[in-house]
Amino acid sequence: MAQQTFRPQHSHAQGEDGANRGAPPSPSPSSTMSTIAKGAENMASSAVDAVGQAWDSTRSGVELAASSVGDAAGNAWDETRMFLRRYPLATLGGGFVLGFLVATAMGHGPSTRNGSH
Repeated sequence: MAQQTFRPQHSHAQGEDGANRGAPPSPSPSSTMSTIAKGAENMASSAVDAVGQAWDSTRSGVELAASSVGDAAGNAWDETRMFLRRYPLATLGGGFVLGFLVATAMGHGPSTRNGSH
């Protein structure tokens, strides 16, 4: 019967040329670059999605604000018309006062009296 010698198997044993046998292979430069490129694409895609969502949110907010301003202006105009119809004498008096103030303000401008221009 032949005698067997026991040699433990190491997962990182070195061969005769000094190279590691059984060690996980190191990634090639092209696969590393591919991995980096895919990661960059994923980051860019995520950034584009975030910008798109921010744009949609901003656009919705602006549309809502514009709608609110339009509604408020329409309501103010309706209230003014109702006031003018409800109080016609006050409206007429306010018109005369406003006209007097404008005429007075214009009368204090440059004068053409005494031959000066």
